[in-house]
Amino acid sequence: MKTRPQEILEMSPPDMKVAIDAYIDSHVADQLFGHLGTPESEEFENALARIARSTDRPGIFVQRLKEDWQDSQLAPDIRFAIFYCLNIYYRYRRDTSLLEDLLADGARLGRGVFPIESPAFIHLKLLHALSSQLSTANRETARELLRQAEENFRGQPENAGYAHLFADLVATLCETRTPEFSLEIKEKWLEPALEALDEADRLRTNYPKFFATRGRLEALRGNFGEAKMWISRAIDSEDSYRNDYPIRIGGYQAAMMEVRAQELDQQTVAMESRVQEIDGRAAQTVVMIDSLKADVDALGDAKRDNLEFLGFFAGLISFTIGTLQLGKEYSAQETAGTMVVLAGALLIAFSGFSFIVQNSWNRILKKAVPMGGLGVAAVAAGLVIIG
Repeated sequence: MKTRPQEILEMSPPDMKVAIDAYIDSHVADQLFGHLGTPESEEFENALARIARSTDRPGIFVQRLKEDWQDSQLAPDIRFAIFYCLNIYYRYRRDTSLLEDLLADGARLGRGVFPIESPAFIHLKLLHALSSQLSTANRETARELLRQAEENFRGQPENAGYAHLFADLVATLCETRTPEFSLEIKEKWLEPALEALDEADRLRTNYPKFFATRGRLEALRGNFGEAKMWISRAIDSEDSYRNDYPIRIGGYQAAMMEVRAQELDQQTVAMESRVQEIDGRAAQTVVMIDSLKADVDALGDAKRDNLEFLGFFAGLISFTIGTLQLGKEYSAQETAGTMVVLAGALLIAFSGFSFIVQNSWNRILKKAVPMGGLGVAAVAAGLVIIG
């Protein structure tokens, strides 16, 4: 035997119109809104969504709904079903301010009448938050929304809508909040969101909106190719005969743009990291070149010093041999004077050699010039001694 929600979902459009018109004209609510099952069931929400989207007399229909959900003569379950249907209608029409007022009135007037603390009422508040409040919600509020959504999903595991709403909230918050807070959400809720989406797919297969949400979650994991594949599948699978087809396709295209933006951001970060790495290596190369240059300069100085030493050593050997020869042929005074002259000449020669091999004026001024001056003085002194 079919349940009442099943009957509503299987009604033909003309029969659905007749049922809604009967409710409007007779003002008898229980024939349309009675026996819909538990508010937490997916059939309950789907049946009310069918009713909310089927009227061709929206003005009087909404007026009837607004009157009846507050009618104390009606049973609480009927009042809540009407309240739920009006929520769906406002959300379908994107009447955000009216929906916000309705939820506030429901929390105020419905207390003690219908279950405002129930998962179904929380589900309505979460749906409204998803569409209008996430951008302004502070971090603590966002965490509480995610906690409630996950609790609803785990408490009502057979409701695909509850499971998908949790996954959608995770994706939306990660896409719209700061990188720091998005990372916190991903670390705590991304895997549970994918788990919820798996359950939603199991309960309602081949549903395009679930494909799009999966694509958004895969993008948050860095799987951009897979993300774009899932969103493209959602676009291709959507029923073009739905009244809200343009809105749904626009949402999928916006999701695709968001995925591409995330991919570009990741590529930019990777490129910046690569540039920094190259800059670091370039700086290291400059340091190595400077070190090698210093080593080469040091080798050049050592080579020049060695040449000076060799030249001085050769001169010293010649001086020694010459002195021995002079001692055999001349007097002591002449020999002494000649030795002084030769020593001065050796110093002058060594000074000139330094001018040739050194390439630093600082080293020339400190070594060659004083040595040359000393050599000149020694020659002069030697000549004086010789007489």
